[in-house]
Amino acid sequence: MPQTLVLLGGAPVGTSPLLDGAVVSTFTSMDVLVLPTAAAYLHPERLVVEMAEALDPFGVRLEALMVLSHREAGEQEIADRIRRASTVWFTGGNALHLRSVLANSAALDALMLAYGHGATVVASGAAASAIVEPMVDPRGGALTLGLGLERGLAVVTHDGSDPEGARLARTVAMAPPEVVVVDLDPDAGVCIRDGAIVATLGSGGVRIYRGGQRIELDEV
Repeated sequence: MPQTLVLLGGAPVGTSPLLDGAVVSTFTSMDVLVLPTAAAYLHPERLVVEMAEALDPFGVRLEALMVLSHREAGEQEIADRIRRASTVWFTGGNALHLRSVLANSAALDALMLAYGHGATVVASGAAASAIVEPMVDPRGGALTLGLGLERGLAVVTHDGSDPEGARLARTVAMAPPEVVVVDLDPDAGVCIRDGAIVATLGSGGVRIYRGGQRIELDEV
């Protein structure tokens, strides 16, 4: 089975049906394990309920896994559930919190195993930035350690806090030549299979940079 990673700009599920449908079309199973880890301080239970309601018309069945602390990420039962999952969805929220919870944990090891065996992983907003390596530091745009599900890829998403694009410009300028920077509008995404970007998703814009220059998808 191919390794499939879907990275989303962060629009709430249900606000862009075109994007939601495109994401669901990448699934091999409609049973989806949702980890609202990045949204630990943003009413994660409510977020999962809203996702379930929005995705129900697509036939998606959600199961929430409340991994909100590093202690929980170390529990074997949680790791086992992640390892058995065919589709894992990380919600948006706080990239630094997601990284601190999952880094060096049994949950992250299980995610790597599931992904390596063909599970589809979806990461939205801040989670899209944290799940890859390097991560874009949301405080200033510098590149830092990420969770490393895919390497040589940095993801920029937009929460309204960088209206002039200064952080994006710093990220693009600081990225080494071997790192591809993907800049996603909220209602956009990319699908990565076996380490290669194979498609853009949704109606929003997707911009790709390498070596400080903007490139086209077929140049990645």
